Formats: sequence, structure tokens, C-alpha cells
Amino acid sequence: MAMLIPTMHAITSAMGTFSTWMASSGVGMALTAASTGVAAVGAIQQGKAAQKSAQYQNALAQKRADEERAVSSKKAAEMQRRGRLASSRARAVGAASGGGMDYDLMGNLEEETQRNTLNAIWEGENAAINSEQQGAEALWEGKNKKRASLISAGSTLLSGASSMSKYAPTN
Repeated sequence: MAMLIPTMHAITSAMGTFSTWMASSGVGMALTAASTGVAAVGAIQQGKAAQKSAQYQNALAQKRADEERAVSSKKAAEMQRRGRLASSRARAVGAASGGGMDYDLMGNLEEETQRNTLNAIWEGENAAINSEQQGAEALWEGKNKKRASLISAGSTLLSGASSMSKYAPTN
């Protein structure tokens, strides 16, 4: 323990001398300025990366929306095809039986075909709108993250400037 006290005193003295040298030589100010600049640039880069990521997410959401609309359009066309087949079959059965055409049945088939077609389109449009809203939300988040990064960079610069004031010469 007795040997530890002189060693600690030497370290403390060296630290004080080092701090004095840093303050008088301007090295401390330069290091503070450099680290402040790097931190500020890093914050800005984070914001830019977040915004680019958001733009990519929005592009994916728009692509999903387009795909949902295409799928629903194809599904609607399939519903119409099935409706035409059902109507054709009903006419053929009526003609083969000699009873003629059942207009109520034909009207019901046309109604059901129309309902199924519109339902398919509505489902696809609803899914597409949800995807577009997700894309818009991603853009909004990216914009806010970029804004927050600029505020953070400004705060870092102000904090660094405040820290550098201790290296200013005193008269």
C-alpha cells in the first residue's frame, strides 16, 4: 500500500500536466472539434439512411398495392367467366328440357356473378389501399427520423462548442 500512494500521486500529477498541456497547446480543442464533427456527421448519415430505407419500404408497398389490384382484377375476370358458364349451362338445361329459359334463375345468376365480381375488386382495392398506407407511413417515419437526426447533429455541435470553451484562453 505504501508503494501505491506515490504511484497514484505520479499518475494524478501526470494527468494534471497532460490536461494543462492539452488546454495550452490547442490539441484538446482540436480533438473536441473533430469528435464533435464526426458525431454530427454520423447523426446526419443515420437520418439519411433512415429516409432511404423508408423510400425503399414505400416502393415495396406500392408494388404490393399494384399486385393486389392485378390479382383482384384477375379474380374478378374469373368470377365473370364462371357466371357466364353458369348462365350458359342454365340456358342449355332449359332448352334440353323443353321448358325454355327460367328468367328468375338467369337474373339470380347474373346478380350473383356481379356481386362476386365486385367483391373480388373490392377485396383487392382494400388490400392495395392498406399497402399504400403502410408505404405512406414508412415515408412519414423516414422524414421524421431525418429531421430528428438533423436536430441531434445540431445539438451535438452546440455541445461540442460548449466543451471547447474550456480551452479558450483566459485573460
